[in-house]
Amino acid sequence: MSENAVTPSVRPWRRAAAWLLFLGPFFFATYGLATWLTTQRAHVGSIVFGWEHAVPFVPWTIVPYWAIDALYGISLFVCADKSELDTHAKRLLTAQVAVALSGRDRDKVLSDLLELLAIRELASLAGNCR
Repeated sequence: MSENAVTPSVRPWRRAAAWLLFLGPFFFATYGLATWLTTQRAHVGSIVFGWEHAVPFVPWTIVPYWAIDALYGISLFVCADKSELDTHAKRLLTAQVAVALSGRDRDKVLSDLLELLAIRELASLAGNCR
C-alpha cells in the first residue's frame, strides 16, 4: 500500500442521528412557536404581488414543500466526518435560533455571534501564520 493511500473514514451515523433527534424537534417547536406568536398579533403585514392572486391553490403541492423537511434530516447523514457534521449541525442550529429570536434580541445575539466568529477566524489565521 502506498504512502499516499487515503484511509476510508467511517461516517458518523450515530452522531448524525443524535443531532437529528435534537434539531428535528427544535425546528418544529420554534416553527410552531413563531406561527403561534404571529397569530397573537393584531396586524401582520404581507408583501404580495398582484399576479400572485391569480395563482390557483393546488393541494398536492404541499408534498414537495414537505420534502424540504426530509432533506433537512438527510443533510446530517451526508456529512463525511464528525467535524463536518458538527459544523453543519451548528449552522442549522444558529439559523434556527436567529429566526426564532425577535427584535433587539436577534440583533444582539447575531452581532455577538459574528464577533465571536471573527475573533475565532483571526485567531485561526494568526496560528497558521507562525
